[in-house]
Amino acid sequence: TPPVGYTMGAWGLRQGRSTGVHRDLYARAVVLDDGRSRLALVSMDVCGIPAEIVNAVSARVERLTGIPPSHLLLNSTHNHTTPDFILGIPTELGVYAAIFAELVAGAVSEASNRLQPASIGFGQGALPGWTVNRQYRERPVDTAVGVMTINATGARPIARVVNFACHGVCDGGQYLEWSG
Repeated sequence: TPPVGYTMGAWGLRQGRSTGVHRDLYARAVVLDDGRSRLALVSMDVCGIPAEIVNAVSARVERLTGIPPSHLLLNSTHNHTTPDFILGIPTELGVYAAIFAELVAGAVSEASNRLQPASIGFGQGALPGWTVNRQYRERPVDTAVGVMTINATGARPIARVVNFACHGVCDGGQYLEWSG
């Protein structure tokens, strides 16, 4: 979570500086290893991931864990109450972006250090009627939902990875608190 007082975003109605923290922002990582190769899936509470951040995170992850950039999947939650990196790193957020890369790599390193025997399962389905195209309501939307489950021995949950295309915007432009 960036410090309070940074600019919230440069587009649309969300103009101004953050006034507080409603919910902390996170980088969440899952590392998988089949004995031959290791890969990491990372979800970050930011709006966009510019090349500078991808490169910084990838290099740091490789140094900390040995996971090469080709085995690293970085995902932006595209949340409008997080830092706006869509068009690049705003000058004001340069120091935060440098620290951000370290924090994300640290999450991957921690997940890598916690490897344990596990089973993986997956499923898919659909959630029709859950989301709409807010700009072009007549156009189709992707309703597919994919879920990967990772369980330790004895079916104890380790992680759930969910894929659902959704532009989760439910706050107005006047809302100026960081929120994951």
